[in-house]
Amino acid sequence: MSPNSFHDHNWEASISDGAGQTLPPELWEQIVSYHELIPEESLLDLAFLSRQCYRACLLAYLNRLGIPNPQKRIEISIQDLDSRRSVVIQSIRFKHDALSILRLPYLVDHTNSFICSFPKNINSTPFCNRVLAALNRFRTVKHVKLDFNQVQDRHVEEGDDEGLSHRSNTIGRLLNMVLEKGCETLEIAGLEEMRDIYVYRPIFPVRRSLSTALESTVTALSTVIPSVKSISRSLSALHTTSPASHSLSALPQPEESILQGSHWRFERAQTGKSTSSSFFGSSAVPQILATLSPLACQNIRLQSLSIISSRSLVQPPLLQWLYSALVASSKAGCLERLAINRLDLPIGPYSFATFISFIGAAVKCDPGIKVLELEQFGPIDPEPLNEWLAGFQSLQKLSLKGPWFPHHVSLEPVESYPPPVWPNLTELTVAAEWFGLSWTSNDWRDHFPILRTLRVAIPDFGVLRDNARVQKQFLGLSELYNREGGELAFKVELCFPVGGSTMYWFWLGTRTTLDASTSWTACVEGLAFSVELPILDIDEEHFTRPGSDPFVPWLLKFSNLKRIYFKTNPSSREDIIKVAGWRARPVEYYTRRLADLAVSGVTEKLLHLEHVEVDGDVKL
Repeated sequence: MSPNSFHDHNWEASISDGAGQTLPPELWEQIVSYHELIPEESLLDLAFLSRQCYRACLLAYLNRLGIPNPQKRIEISIQDLDSRRSVVIQSIRFKHDALSILRLPYLVDHTNSFICSFPKNINSTPFCNRVLAALNRFRTVKHVKLDFNQVQDRHVEEGDDEGLSHRSNTIGRLLNMVLEKGCETLEIAGLEEMRDIYVYRPIFPVRRSLSTALESTVTALSTVIPSVKSISRSLSALHTTSPASHSLSALPQPEESILQGSHWRFERAQTGKSTSSSFFGSSAVPQILATLSPLACQNIRLQSLSIISSRSLVQPPLLQWLYSALVASSKAGCLERLAINRLDLPIGPYSFATFISFIGAAVKCDPGIKVLELEQFGPIDPEPLNEWLAGFQSLQKLSLKGPWFPHHVSLEPVESYPPPVWPNLTELTVAAEWFGLSWTSNDWRDHFPILRTLRVAIPDFGVLRDNARVQKQFLGLSELYNREGGELAFKVELCFPVGGSTMYWFWLGTRTTLDASTSWTACVEGLAFSVELPILDIDEEHFTRPGSDPFVPWLLKFSNLKRIYFKTNPSSREDIIKVAGWRARPVEYYTRRLADLAVSGVTEKLLHLEHVEVDGDVKL
C-alpha cells in the first residue's frame, strides 16, 4: 500500500467493520508512529474505536504534543488566551489537549516528573481544576513543578469572600493532591499574593495596672458623656477576650494554627463586601483558609520544597497550608531541603523576619534539613537572620544570595554579626554583600570546621573594584592561604553572571580592574561563569581576535586558578535577542566562545589550571 493510499484509507470504517481488530499492539505502535500518514484527529478516533489500539494511539498523540514518555516526564504549558475569545478557543483548542488525554483511564497511572506552567492573562482556577483531574488518575508522582506565572486574582472582586474562598480552596486542593500522591520534590513558582484579606497585628503585653486605671477613667467619663460608653465596653472586652478565644473549629489541628499566637494574630481585612467589625475583630467575618488534607498528611514524602516568587504562601489563607505541610514533613522526618527565592516583603509589621519565624516554628529547626537556600530575600537585619539560621545545626549546604539589608548595616563594623557555628557544613555559597558585611575571614575555621567549598556570588565587577569590605575579606583569606603554604582547608570560588547588556559591563569591568591590586586573588582557585542571556555583539573583536580582549589578562591575575566553569542557563538556551542594528546569536555560542578564549589564552600561562568545563563537558 502506497503512503498516499495509506493516508487516504478510511481507518474508522475498516476498524468498525472488524479490520485491524486482530493486529498486535506492537504493530499498532509502529503504524501510529508515522506522523505523515495518520493525523492527530484520526489518532483519537482510532483510539476510541478499537480496544486493541487504544493505548498505542493515545501515547502516540501525547508524543506529538511533546510528551514522548509520560511515565518519566510530563511537561505542560497551558497557553495564554484572549479573554474575549477564551470560550470559543477553549472549545476547539483544549478539546483534546494533554490534560484531557491524561484524564482517560488505563493509560498513565504514574510519572516521575510533572511540570505545569499556567497562563498569565486569564483566571487560573479552571485550569487548576483540570490539572487536579489529571493528577487524580495518578498513583504516584515524585517531582512536581507548578509555575503560576505571577497570575493575579483580578478576576475576583475586592471583598468577594466567595470568590476568594473558591480560589484559595482550589489552589489548596491542588497542592494537597500533589502531596497525596507522594511527591518528594515540590517547586512552587509565581504564585502572586491574593488580595490583602488578612492583616497581621502584633500583640503587645498589656500592663494590668495601666489598663485598669484607663478603664476606671473612661467609666467615670461615660456617666457624663454617653458617647464614651462604647469605648468603655471595648476596654472591658480587652480583659475577657484573648486571641486564643477565637474559634478554631475550621482547622484540622488547632495546635498548628497560624491565625494567632501569644504575640500576633491575623485578622480578616474589612473591605468591600465584608461585614464590618469592632476594632478587636469579629467572629462574624468568615475565615478563609487552605489547610492540609488528612490524606496529604498521611502520605507526606516531601524531601525538597522550593518557594519562588510566591507571596501567596507568605500569609493566610495559603500560609496555613505551608505551615501545616512543613509541620507534617518535619514530624515524618523526610524534609531535607528548603529553598526560598525572590521573596521580598514590604516594610511593615509583617516582615520577612516574621515569615521565617513561622517557617522555623513549623520545622522546629528539623535536624533532617541538610540543604537551605535563600536568594533575593528581605529586608532583614543580619542579627535576627543569624539567630534563625543558628537553629539548623545539621546543615551541610547553605546558600545565601541577594539579601536585602537595611542601609544602617553597611555603617556598622563587620564584627557586629558573627556567624553561627555549623559543625557539619561542607558547602557555603554567599552573596558578596553578605560576605562583605557579615562574617570575617577569621570566622571560617572556628565556625565551619569541616567546610570544603566557599563560593562567593559576585553580581558585577564593581563589587570587586569598589567594595573595600569585600576586598578586605578576600585579602584576609589570601594571607591565610599564603601562610598555610598555598592550601586552605576549603576551596574558594567566585561566581559571575554574564549575559545580555551586562556583557558590556563584563568587558568594562575586566578592563578597569586590570591595574587594581590583585593581592586579594591569591586564595581564589575556581571561577564560575553563568551565561544567562544572549549577549549583544558590542565588539565582535572580543570573540574573533585572541589577545585583543581583556578577559584573558584578567584571568591571569588569578595566579592560583585551578578550575574554570562555564554554564549556560537552561531557561535561555534557545533565546535570541533581536535588536535593530545589533547582531545577536544563541546564548550557547557565547558560552563556547568565552571558554575557547580561556582555554587558548591561559592554559600555558596558568600552571595550576587543571580543569575547564563547559555545560558539563570537560575541555581540559
